[in-house]
Amino acid sequence: MPRKKLWAFRIAAILLAFAFLAGVELSLRAIGLGPDVSLVIPVSGSPKRAKYQLNELVDLPYLGSISLRGPEERRFDLPKPKKTYRILVFGASTVAGFPYPFELSFPRHLEVLLQAQATGWRIEVLNAGITAINSFALADMVPQGLVAEPDLIIVHAGHNEFYGPGGAGSSARGLSPSLFPWIVRIKKLRTSQLILRLLASTEEDRELLELLPETLEIPWHGETVRAVEARFRANLEQMVRTAIGAGVPILLTTVACNLRDQGPIHSLLPRDLTEQQMERWKSLVQQGERRFQEGQWQSAQELFEEAETVDKSSALVAYRLAQCLDRQKRWNAAREAYARARDLDGCRLRAPSTFSDIVRQVAESHSEPSVHFFDTAADLQERLGPEPLGHNVFLEHVHYNLDGHWQLALSIAHFVQTKILQRPWSAERVPSFRERNELLGATAQDELFAHSMALEVLQKRPMKDAVDVQQQIRFLTSRIRELYLSLSPADQQVFADLPMSTMDADLLGSLAWQYERRGRPREAIRWWRRRVRRRPWSPETHWQLARALAAQGQTEEASRELQTALELAPHAAEATLPPWADRLLGHLRDAEKGAGT
Repeated sequence: MPRKKLWAFRIAAILLAFAFLAGVELSLRAIGLGPDVSLVIPVSGSPKRAKYQLNELVDLPYLGSISLRGPEERRFDLPKPKKTYRILVFGASTVAGFPYPFELSFPRHLEVLLQAQATGWRIEVLNAGITAINSFALADMVPQGLVAEPDLIIVHAGHNEFYGPGGAGSSARGLSPSLFPWIVRIKKLRTSQLILRLLASTEEDRELLELLPETLEIPWHGETVRAVEARFRANLEQMVRTAIGAGVPILLTTVACNLRDQGPIHSLLPRDLTEQQMERWKSLVQQGERRFQEGQWQSAQELFEEAETVDKSSALVAYRLAQCLDRQKRWNAAREAYARARDLDGCRLRAPSTFSDIVRQVAESHSEPSVHFFDTAADLQERLGPEPLGHNVFLEHVHYNLDGHWQLALSIAHFVQTKILQRPWSAERVPSFRERNELLGATAQDELFAHSMALEVLQKRPMKDAVDVQQQIRFLTSRIRELYLSLSPADQQVFADLPMSTMDADLLGSLAWQYERRGRPREAIRWWRRRVRRRPWSPETHWQLARALAAQGQTEEASRELQTALELAPHAAEATLPPWADRLLGHLRDAEKGAGT
């Protein structure tokens, strides 16, 4: 075959293959096979209001067939209603609120705080946090988020850069910022989804490994850290350019972590020492450890400092030195040593100190007034200091306790109100802790569950190998006992009878059902009401409350709840309704006739 004809044949074969794949893709979309993985999707069932939501399947191109937590499926309206200020928050598990539900994460606290400051405006904060993702995924999600018509985008990320999908420390290995978007585009195709579904057994195993650290030995001064820093910078730049191009203000924030009470997870041994130097270093560390355990802080400090004259690469030595300084109330020096211990930790589950500088530099490299930077980590330390941040705001390494979410939201809310909205901040309008819990619907059971989940985290690898992990476990165990004893005996029994997996899926609903089964309808209604307060956009929450109220003869309130449920899910009225719902609908029709006459 002549050469020209051969090449023409090859090109035609390639084009034919692409045409075939395009035809398959269009056919799959036409018949609705395969999920829509867009961030913003319409709600099915033609609701009368709150017609759009964030899509929980948006993570499939990043995380494969394992659907992790997030984003929050909160519903909202498009076009955006007048007098509505909408904020879209991007990040990972810290933004998602783990181990609390989305309704208790700091974006919801932020909404409560800004709403208290607002006059004549409705504040909406949409939570696009997804567990385990990093800036690669966020750079892909931010353009999609523009569909939600945000007035402000907040990016709060950095902890998963090494071990998230595509991270240099994950089993997927690092991907350049230019290559990752193409891989994501391919995985968004319905054809790719079909192939991955057929290979689900092997793909699922592979994706799980991507989410776990492949290596715990990433030295601070190595090439891997520098490469990850460059990728983090590039992805942040892409997000900022996207926001500028759309004319939407963007706020880049730093992330804080538990410095004081989270020991290094994997402290690397010194390298490039002679045998004599290594022996001297080990001897000094062992002597320092003995003095530390004896409570001789000054003496132990001197020994650890001498060990660092031999080698300064040990996270363990830096952490012990920080603890010695901490015990002597030398908190500025202690914070510096704690931060150094975090940076030297070979297991990189906490964002290193250089990430704060990168976030600042990216924001400050743009002269546009719509690009903002806020050092939340420094602000938290300044407001809550002088002691280093630890269990006062964190459950374990990076996840906040309820007060931590509140404090983080306070920092960001004050910045948004005064610097971005350029409006005065009224301290008198900040809700008290009791008012906060009432507005959020927060309960002791939420705290009990969150602390129990944190305890499970510490008992699994790699966290269970951390320095002083037993002290963390004792702290959480003591707090769990305290929270459990704060409940009434009846509440204790109900909580104890619920599996953790059930509570993780829907704590308030699970508690309400338990009280109904135990013949305590009033208690059940109390929990259904709290659930409605936390998820007012969910038709199912209103439906369950209506059912429980109707069973107790509270017809008026039950009718209102059913009406709300049907506005959010009109298709439910087309199905065969249970007798209680039929009776309430009749009551609503009679009320409408009465109002008409």
